[in-house]
Amino acid sequence: MKNKVRASLIRGGTSKGVFFDENAFLKNETERDSWLLSIMGSPDPSGMQLNGLGGGISSTSKVGLINRSERKNIDVNYLFGQVRLKEPKIDWKGSCGNLAAAVALYAIDERLVHSQPDGSAQVNIWQANLNYEIRVKIYPPNDKRFWISIPGVPGKNSAIYVDFINPSPSLLPNNQPIHVLNLPNGENIEATLICGANPTIFINALEIGLVGDELPGEFDFQKIEKLIQNICTEGAKIMQIPNTSAVRVAWVSSPKDYTASDGSVILAMECDILSRISTEGRVHHAHTGTGAINLACAAKIPESIPYKIVKNRTHSGPLRIAHPLGVMQVDANVVQEGKTSKWIALNSGFMRTAKILMVGNAYI
Repeated sequence: MKNKVRASLIRGGTSKGVFFDENAFLKNETERDSWLLSIMGSPDPSGMQLNGLGGGISSTSKVGLINRSERKNIDVNYLFGQVRLKEPKIDWKGSCGNLAAAVALYAIDERLVHSQPDGSAQVNIWQANLNYEIRVKIYPPNDKRFWISIPGVPGKNSAIYVDFINPSPSLLPNNQPIHVLNLPNGENIEATLICGANPTIFINALEIGLVGDELPGEFDFQKIEKLIQNICTEGAKIMQIPNTSAVRVAWVSSPKDYTASDGSVILAMECDILSRISTEGRVHHAHTGTGAINLACAAKIPESIPYKIVKNRTHSGPLRIAHPLGVMQVDANVVQEGKTSKWIALNSGFMRTAKILMVGNAYI
């Protein structure tokens, strides 16, 4: 490999990542990660990633390695990396659901998948970190009837539907909707653990002294950061997975009126549940896509914490999740298997938009 590599900078949903052809890198993972860290500008003691393409927050410090798939009925493989800001580390243990929309655009732009004459396409993606399928439907990009806006992204772009297909053989550890987390300070907290699109821990906001309508720009995350870390540690033990940056904590609460980060007023009648979710060192500015998928699935499982909040809702459509920048709607088709009684998600999806921002050479 030379000192430069072809790269695409693409926004997907409320995240942004740099995408590469996986075959452009050597098979030596240590050397590959060293190059990617250099490209992204990590580690940077300031966290700003000034010497690279990273955006200085976890939502814009992401990479995707894409190649043509040999799996039946799958177009491309998607390997996701979460690049740490201040550490020389890339976490390959999780996924980014928002960026699945970006993967589809990359696949078309790099001619790994052919679109229809009107620009529409179906892209079947294999999520290589966690081993599940994502089906992405791209609506005709030049037909303004299919242009939408999503909370957290200015303007409108063509609609893209992202559908997660059976993301986990079992959503609940030990098939239990509630676990009690025993924290180091002796406190016990009830939680719903979902091993779905990404491992997510759901707790009632009141359990940790919060209301549920906190805004990232006004909330001091450091006050609860240690608590969130302890919850992740205990939750990961129960889920029997490594405690990496893929493990997130979401605190949820009943609908209420609040003012979003952009100044818009969100009414209680416009949503089914409020959710705030952690990301590296902060409250997520909107909501992780995988966390939203897991929340919609959890809300279908009796006795789970999200279910207790939404069980009396009168709205029968997709789950309406209110986050710091607005409301997103998420579909979930969750069933209980007859033989094992395990809860599984047949599929779960949401509408996103994406935009190719730049294609060119990234320098090591």
